[in-house]
Amino acid sequence: NIPLFDGQTLRDHFGQERTPEAANPWDGADVFIASSQLAKRREHQVSLLATRPWDMVVVDEAHHARRKDFLTNRYRPNRLLELLMGRDDQPGLKDRTQGLLLMTATPMQVHPVEVWDLLRVLGLGGKWGSSDAPFLRFFQELRRPFEDADWDFVFGLVRDYLDTDGQFDPLFARQAEAQLGLVDWQHLKSLVSTQERGIRLNHLPPTAQALVVEMARRHTPLRRYLFRSTRRLLREYAKRGILHDTVPRRDSHPVWVDMRPEEQDLYNR
Repeated sequence: NIPLFDGQTLRDHFGQERTPEAANPWDGADVFIASSQLAKRREHQVSLLATRPWDMVVVDEAHHARRKDFLTNRYRPNRLLELLMGRDDQPGLKDRTQGLLLMTATPMQVHPVEVWDLLRVLGLGGKWGSSDAPFLRFFQELRRPFEDADWDFVFGLVRDYLDTDGQFDPLFARQAEAQLGLVDWQHLKSLVSTQERGIRLNHLPPTAQALVVEMARRHTPLRRYLFRSTRRLLREYAKRGILHDTVPRRDSHPVWVDMRPEEQDLYNR
């Protein structure tokens, strides 16, 4: 029975209403729900950010916190992103809470920089958080043909991730060693710290190239900040008795629907 706050009144599940007694209405309940449309308004941002610190802030549909445009290098956050991140003259919600959880099924809608903006809200630092350019370039390099990628740049960022409390994936290490053998696995692992990556890459067998790419993918801030709940994971929860709800299975059957003549004519044109 968590009340809903509309800016003036707290209304609980049973329709009971009460006016917050605190001087700041956002301090009127320890736990409550408020719409982001309400919270991001200019007239509410000041009072919301003046409350006592929060234990946890949960933002649903967090992808609505985004930039206003992507065509220029100018950073222009919308009001929700501004509320979370803060401005030069005031802190954001991220600075007023011990825990912050952003929930979304579509973290990227238009441009990958949207993901970077959300990661910065969560505390992304180091070279990854210095600007969006290294973040975007990292994943662009991984899409290049293997011999064209700038592996010095890629593993420089992997090194930065590991140097800022990132953890090496033990599951990947076991799988790679089993596939390559101890010697080649040590060559592969040394790419993170060596200054002679070109030489090390030349000594790797062709079968290790895919593992080079995968090792880079596995060791980024996405691993620390992003948690995905896929249907496969939910089924595993159900199998272990953690989840008691039914996880639906999709049984799709494509059906061809013929166009009417006027629709076909429009489509052709």
